Amino acid sequence: MCASCNAQARFSTSERSATATFVPGAATRITSTCSGRRTSARISEPAATRRGSRRRATIPPAPVTTTGILRGYRASAEEVWEHASKVIPVPRLARASLGAVLGASVLAAPAVPARSTVPAAVSAAVGAVDLSSFMGLGSWVDIYDHRSFADPEGTVAAMAAAGVRTLYLQTSNFRAPGALMYRERLGRFLDAAHARGMATVAWYVPALTDVTVDLNRVLAAVGFRSPTGVAFAAFGLDIEAREVADPAARNRRLLALSGRMRRRVGPDYPLAAIVFPPAQMEMFPDFWTGFPYRGLAETYDVFMPMGYWTFRVEGRGAAYHYTRRTIEILRTETGRPDVPIHAIGGIADDAEPAEVTGFVRAVREHGLIGASLYDFATSDARDWGLMAQIAPNPVQAHTLPLAIDEDVRGFGDFAGDDTHPREVIFRLGRRPGTWELDFQGLGEGLGEVTVYVNWEPVARLEPAESGWSGRRTVALPPEALDRGSNLVAFVVEATGPPWPEWGVRRVTLVPPTLPRPDRSPHGNVPGGETSRFDRVSYRLPEGAGPLALTVSAFGTAPGEVAIDVNGRRVGTLARSGGRRWSGPQLVVLPRGALHGDGTDALTFDAAGRPGTRPVWGVRLLSLRGLTPFAVL
Repeated sequence: MCASCNAQARFSTSERSATATFVPGAATRITSTCSGRRTSARISEPAATRRGSRRRATIPPAPVTTTGILRGYRASAEEVWEHASKVIPVPRLARASLGAVLGASVLAAPAVPARSTVPAAVSAAVGAVDLSSFMGLGSWVDIYDHRSFADPEGTVAAMAAAGVRTLYLQTSNFRAPGALMYRERLGRFLDAAHARGMATVAWYVPALTDVTVDLNRVLAAVGFRSPTGVAFAAFGLDIEAREVADPAARNRRLLALSGRMRRRVGPDYPLAAIVFPPAQMEMFPDFWTGFPYRGLAETYDVFMPMGYWTFRVEGRGAAYHYTRRTIEILRTETGRPDVPIHAIGGIADDAEPAEVTGFVRAVREHGLIGASLYDFATSDARDWGLMAQIAPNPVQAHTLPLAIDEDVRGFGDFAGDDTHPREVIFRLGRRPGTWELDFQGLGEGLGEVTVYVNWEPVARLEPAESGWSGRRTVALPPEALDRGSNLVAFVVEATGPPWPEWGVRRVTLVPPTLPRPDRSPHGNVPGGETSRFDRVSYRLPEGAGPLALTVSAFGTAPGEVAIDVNGRRVGTLARSGGRRWSGPQLVVLPRGALHGDGTDALTFDAAGRPGTRPVWGVRLLSLRGLTPFAVL
């Protein structure tokens, strides 16, 4: 994957020094403009500052080297190929045909590999296409990473130790002399990853100047087999080269190549579109005019945006919003709110831990199927520690973030919904003051769940042993929702998959218990109060013995609204007769249900229709002690 086109920076290597010019908003990491070479240079800065350097635009002289992680700038393509050919002979094929690259025996192999690198433990399919190779944490190796290619087994072992599930391995690019660079090393990568239960996905950068050449190189990767018969589990087309100057012609060729790829590999082979971050193209509309998101969505199963925030912004909040905006635009432009997305962040050695945290939070809040940092060679232990929070999510039946008070159906990992196995996240606007979080829970796995508000833990839940629990309430800290944008998350702390059975439903925010009974209408009443649409609770006065109350109900059916005292069911409201207020209904609260110490809570609970937001209301008409004294 070429970081260069993301940076839009140009530099000269004459006399081993370089300067950079930038488009507005670009960061000061210096990279070349070629679309398959990750030639890059980092700006010199005192060691006490950032890991990466984005401050100055003059690069000091640096020795040219072609092995390991290059310290100054990357060598030219010719130097790289000359060096590589001495170690791993590669045929120089400027326009290699598929037969010349693979041979007739490989061409005869089926398009869908018989021995895939997809680990069975994470296998998950959407329709007929298995997307498990894109789920969870991934890592990237390009053909310029000679240190990784020198030791495929050691590289894969290090990835596995970091929790990586998928290796994204570049096979070639349009500037490379061959369709499959380092064939022997590619096979070793495949075998090593397969032995460790990791998937391997091939990727290639097309020029689109000759669609047939690009297609042949794509099919070479898809048809490649290791010596033991292991194939790539999927393929990603890295769409970033602008060798075709006219955007309209470039888009036509891109769609033509994509369509030919799909016809050749078949409908069930997983294909990913690796694309520029839509947030960047929103900032610079002329960068790639008319990018064909919807056309690509008809061919590709997964979108992988190269959301390299380090080229554009700094700080945790900025990295979060850059990633969030990229996701939002992709969902809108493809016309598919549920489009599978694996986000790519970075560049890793320029990313501060706080920025990686912002990236990870955006990924989790939107329930993406996976994420990764570009690339493996530039990621360190801090990156892996933060990226370990990326879970292998299936494509969600209802995409995150959900709307609190609106999405009241059940979510989690149970028979009714297995598409939110690790976390269920709600987003809401500013709600000043004090609030209580209500929900119903399901399953033993609920005991593994922590409730977070704006990523601060507020409660650890208890398991629900048999079926859906009754209403549970978590009191949130004062002013916990006072931000402009807030989230409430239910997160399984156990490691998976597999995940424990659990679920939550009717997740709502309710104002605190009313401090004393009153005669005002409460609930979800048309033209009146709607903030207590799920329940209405009153605090009863101290010293109250057995009580008789009369109420009027609105919009209720028999059994839909329960009457609870201190969590104990004491009755239900009768039918109101449609959307109108009923006559007085008498309810007696027994002495044994009351404490009489001022802590008693009387609740009207409208949880009788799970998955709905009923229109209803209640109004106290009178509340009297049987011993007798007037309360209301």
